[in-house]
Amino acid sequence: MKSRVLYYDILNVLACICVVALHCNGIVHEYSNTAVWKQALIVEVIAYWAVPVFFMLSGAKLFTYRQKMDTETFLKKRIFKILIPWLIWCILWLNYRVVVSRSIHITSVRELVVILYKGIFNNELQGIYWFFIPMIMVYFSMPVLSCLANNRKLLWYIVGITFITYSLLPELCVIVGVPYNGSLYFPVGGGYILYVVLGYLLSTADACPRIRHFIYALGIGSAVLRYVGTYYLSIKNNMKDTTYWGYLYFPCVFLSVAVFLFFKNRNYDKIADNKKILCAIQYLSNCSFGVYLIHYMIIDMLIQFGVDRSCLLWRTAGILLVYILSLICVSVLKKIPFVSKLLVP
Repeated sequence: MKSRVLYYDILNVLACICVVALHCNGIVHEYSNTAVWKQALIVEVIAYWAVPVFFMLSGAKLFTYRQKMDTETFLKKRIFKILIPWLIWCILWLNYRVVVSRSIHITSVRELVVILYKGIFNNELQGIYWFFIPMIMVYFSMPVLSCLANNRKLLWYIVGITFITYSLLPELCVIVGVPYNGSLYFPVGGGYILYVVLGYLLSTADACPRIRHFIYALGIGSAVLRYVGTYYLSIKNNMKDTTYWGYLYFPCVFLSVAVFLFFKNRNYDKIADNKKILCAIQYLSNCSFGVYLIHYMIIDMLIQFGVDRSCLLWRTAGILLVYILSLICVSVLKKIPFVSKLLVP
């Protein structure tokens, strides 16, 4: 039986639910000085760690792939398991927008080609699929990064310089209102490599309680800073302020690391001893990729059927409803041999 790490599965499931929560509270991107927007901002801040943690889990799981397979096998296995579903679901979204929502009208073959290109590579068919491109590039980076698996000092060096040049200095420049010179970005740590390397380092080392508690405090403080800062500046400017928005900026980095460490250091003995709960968590984790692919279509259909996005019930209980409906769809589709390969990476 394939060995699994329980907290990986738990984080995977919770991150997936948080992604659904972010999208059910998408009204946060439409600023208004109302209770609805302020409530949605709370969800946005609390759930914002989901995407970075997905990258951290990839680093934790894949950094030592060389112990299990050669690079050619790794690339074929990882790239095609995410590339094919991405392309097919983009085509499904094109059909959905042409036939169901009727938000796209195609009049020529050339227009179809342009729409497909923009839809796939510029995420214009489904914006939430932006995640696929950086994840594929992470996979292409792993053959290089994996060579450094035993050189932890060098990996921490990459983390340190990347954090300073991608997370700290650019955000400080935004806060004080001065331009940041993009030439200062550390090339080796481009994209989401920061989280990938952090995921590996944190998953393979134990931090003492004092350090963990300090990081937890940083995570909570960063969440408070992001909420208060966004709230105050948005009201001041009468528009959504994105000073503290960005997956690579330090408020999100601190929050994501705090969440990862928190779940890594829980005691799961009772869960591990309960086979039913353990199997349920593993099953939900296996469905997360499919839920990610499907859930926004369900959200879109529910909104077309008349769901009020500003309704508190939709932005709270609706999260669970969308997740369960997505889970049901994935469970049914996974029973179809070919389709199942499009739902499990």
